[in-house]
Amino acid sequence: MMLLSATGAFAEFEIPDPKILITQSGDSTDVKEGQMDSYEISLRTPSEHDVVITVTPEVNAEEINLGQGVGEPITLHFPPGDTGPRTVNISVPEDDVREQSELAVVTHTVESEDENYASYELPSVPIA
Repeated sequence: MMLLSATGAFAEFEIPDPKILITQSGDSTDVKEGQMDSYEISLRTPSEHDVVITVTPEVNAEEINLGQGVGEPITLHFPPGDTGPRTVNISVPEDDVREQSELAVVTHTVESEDENYASYELPSVPIA
């Protein structure tokens, strides 16, 4: 059984004046095979343009399902004026292979014509 855990991972990110907020459910992100956990992404201020955030499993992507299939990215769309939140569900498909805990990473890419959000860098989410 694989266990992915990121206890307090978001509290460790020191982003001055964050424009986009990442909020865990509870104080950690724990994912066991066959189960799911989540976190939320929201904009701190409304935008006059669309803001699109692509969430991509990177390290150990073959273990992570964000809702579009194992290893596949998802897209979060914030239309003008909408600050969210949007939920990112993380699951690990169950298999019959006994595994130790492994590190996984989910990355975020932000695109917008709004200069406040264009190419804004969000931290990767480590899931260990």
